[in-house]
Amino acid sequence: MPYTTIILNGWIDRPCVRQPHKMSTFLATVGSRLGDAVIALPVLQSLICQGKRTFLVCRSRAQEELGRAVPGMSGVVRERDLPAILSPTDDY
Repeated sequence: MPYTTIILNGWIDRPCVRQPHKMSTFLATVGSRLGDAVIALPVLQSLICQGKRTFLVCRSRAQEELGRAVPGMSGVVRERDLPAILSPTDDY
């Protein structure tokens, strides 16, 4: 089973094994700048309020930092790691 690195709230960096029975929502920004992630905040907050396991797909270090600061976020995933953890039941 493949492992990938997910940066979770609380600044924890650890290997994670995908659990296919849990549906997650992965939201990617249009660009790699911090402003692109800031613009996505209302969408992230809406998904979190709906009770969905929500991950921000990051294209830069600055986006990773912002994603860690969003309350209720399930985690932050580096774009290059996404294919290894995305399952057919996930939304992307």
